[in-house]
Amino acid sequence: FMVLVLLAAWAVWDAVGFRRSRLWLPIAFGVLAVFAFLTWAAADGLVPVTGLLFGALSLSVPLIFGALGGVIGERVGVVNVAIEGQFLFGAFSAALVASLTSSPFLGLIAAMVGGVLVAFVLAAFSIKYLVDQVIVGVVLNVLVTGLTGFLYGALLVPNEDLLNRPER
Repeated sequence: FMVLVLLAAWAVWDAVGFRRSRLWLPIAFGVLAVFAFLTWAAADGLVPVTGLLFGALSLSVPLIFGALGGVIGERVGVVNVAIEGQFLFGAFSAALVASLTSSPFLGLIAAMVGGVLVAFVLAAFSIKYLVDQVIVGVVLNVLVTGLTGFLYGALLVPNEDLLNRPER
């Protein structure tokens, strides 16, 4: 706590003296503040910090992969707003195929195929018909959200014992 107070005082001293603060100062303050908060939260044992960090890491990895795919697409000039639709259709097709075949590996392949199908629709409308990529991406997100919701209600809910139990 005292280190944070000293770093804050140093930043205030730089600001009062009209000096630019060094870049490492806010970075060190942020890292130390997060570490101090996690230490304080775990001190009484009420917050399971290791489980919290594991859950945050495991839930953020797919989003980070999607964001990296979007960055790579941006570097080559593709504005892919339909990444969420690709995730959703891939997850739905994976759950459907994995529960039909009882094979998580075929479900993984179906997830890739589902994401590629959404990407093909984005590419067809953007390249062949010259529709704005952002508009097509938003429309695809809405389309895939509605389509998976409809297919879930029409296929998975009535056949819960057969189709809604994928292998883990």
